[in-house]
Amino acid sequence: MLFEEWRALYGQVADLSNEQLKLIQNSLNFTSSAKAEDRVPTALFVVHTYNSLIIKLLAAEVISAHGLTLYKGFAERTATLDDNGLLDTISKDIELGGLFARAGIEGFVEEAIFSWYLDACNIAKHRPTIAAAIREVLVKLALYRTDSLTNARSNDVLKTFYQNLVPETLRKSLGEFYTPDWLVSVAMDKAEPCNWLKRRVLDPTCGSASFLLEAIRRKRTAANAKKWSAQRTVQHLTGSVWGFDLNPLAVQTSRVNFLIAIADLLKAEPGQQIELPILLADAIYSPAKNPKAKDEVVEYRIGSSVADLAITLPAELAFHRHRLDQVFESMGMSVEGNLESQAAMAELVRAAHLSSKEAIAWAEPLQQTYQRVLTLHRKNWNGIWFRIVRNFFWSATAGVFDLIVGNPPWVRWSKLPNLYRERVKPTCLQYNIFSSTPHHGGNELDISAMITYTVADKWLKSGGTLVFLLTQTLFQSPSSEGFRRFSISKKVRLLPQSVDDLKALKPFPDAANKTAIGVFSKGKGNPNYPVNYTVWSAREGFSSSIPLVDTNRMKPRRRNEFLDRLFGGKVSGGLRQDLNPTPTSLTVFTFLCTGFPKVAHGVTSGFGVTGALTFGMNLRFQFRTYVRTNGPGTNGFGRPRFSFSFAAL
Repeated sequence: MLFEEWRALYGQVADLSNEQLKLIQNSLNFTSSAKAEDRVPTALFVVHTYNSLIIKLLAAEVISAHGLTLYKGFAERTATLDDNGLLDTISKDIELGGLFARAGIEGFVEEAIFSWYLDACNIAKHRPTIAAAIREVLVKLALYRTDSLTNARSNDVLKTFYQNLVPETLRKSLGEFYTPDWLVSVAMDKAEPCNWLKRRVLDPTCGSASFLLEAIRRKRTAANAKKWSAQRTVQHLTGSVWGFDLNPLAVQTSRVNFLIAIADLLKAEPGQQIELPILLADAIYSPAKNPKAKDEVVEYRIGSSVADLAITLPAELAFHRHRLDQVFESMGMSVEGNLESQAAMAELVRAAHLSSKEAIAWAEPLQQTYQRVLTLHRKNWNGIWFRIVRNFFWSATAGVFDLIVGNPPWVRWSKLPNLYRERVKPTCLQYNIFSSTPHHGGNELDISAMITYTVADKWLKSGGTLVFLLTQTLFQSPSSEGFRRFSISKKVRLLPQSVDDLKALKPFPDAANKTAIGVFSKGKGNPNYPVNYTVWSAREGFSSSIPLVDTNRMKPRRRNEFLDRLFGGKVSGGLRQDLNPTPTSLTVFTFLCTGFPKVAHGVTSGFGVTGALTFGMNLRFQFRTYVRTNGPGTNGFGRPRFSFSFAAL
């Protein structure tokens, strides 16, 4: 049942040719006994399950290595347990989030879809096989150091892991293209100048958190300049950097990346109680009161056509987050205890989550919701729904943001699942963003256009800034004519500020799309035309595809030749390392290149960060430095390594 639900919501694969299917199956290191039509979705489900488990175990290693648990080395310790002890620890500490809760991180693991392997352990013949496989993973994970994460704090290190797990052909069929780091930086620059410590930031389709990590990096830089304490910085970050995503794997990945980004701050001042505001939520379809309903009740539907769970809640409770959490937790326990609805309501009153008066007034909507979840539970759905629903309602109480940024999915209306189209269509119609010219594909609007309007309306503050990577066709295609009305309501407008047209380039090397960076503000009145529209193109003699070049894999002579050709000059100097590269020291690197008016220089901390440097020569470069300590020939200083990507303007 969990697989069918996941498949309907997240695992829909576009039509693939027999050749593509064969290519995908050959690239996987395992086989499936499923029916032919189920093999690719089944394989993807297994890969997502494996990915989810690995990153949760990684998070457990991170918090134990940073002294946030009673013992260090979660993986090493768990691997030594017998099968029963190992599986019990994985269940309680990882899949139910017990280890993270004890470390002061609430709600870190909430998706239950990928914990199905523990249910499989109830079948005797599978139990030793699964336990042995998990133990092997733990043993290998224990070999890695997770106490020094300087480079990982400012880079999305988990997206590469996922990309290496899922075959490229399959990722393309799912429309999964991760944003290059340099493009994240360029998009975030569009929000400048600003005081990052005064800005609440939201990525409503956060994926693996690339944009959120860049926001955290900039906020931490500003906090360090103000000499903020670790605790103050953590409280600020967990209150001002938010992410939503509809895919449970993306949500868990973002939470792990967020944790990595602040682990050193949690270690500096232990005992902090936090909750990472990365939510399983829908950027288009979020809970709201029905203006046509007589009663103050909120109705919301989640799940596929298989589950199709209708949630009805009294409005007063629905938008009071902490009370709703308490009610959902109690109802979830009642579901696990298989209590009938009246007994569950009595339990809410006994625990003082509801008054007797509220229990009577709210009995109908609460009992309806409880009975629907109980019915699913009795079909072996394990009562997961209250854990899922709380995230969707939390997004409705998130408040407004100064900056909304991200790369929403580019999916045509006709490619959306039928059930989802029906759910979100009323929301889309209220903005009148469908084209009035059906013969030009009036309903073939890209979902990124819908997300732009809904998030600006619901979560962008008046005068706030929205920066999205969008398909350039929104600014040109007849089918996007409705989008270009820029009207959120009769009084509120989406005001375009600038557009960067990158369609002549290929920011996503493995995707054939037309990329643009749209910058908007929210306000009243009409847009000011003309809008600044910048067209990017490749420099003469250079490819329009923007590679991520890793010069570390080149031999020294080949690397110098490459740099000479790229720079158009001679590299007369290399990296200069001035200080011992410890996690708290600075490594200063300087490129001394002939033939240019400026010398590029920058400062990195610890083992390397990413920064954008402009040389004043119509090129934007992104440099990454990596330092290995105690390597051969390092004399205690470490060996500097570097790589970079570039975009020709």
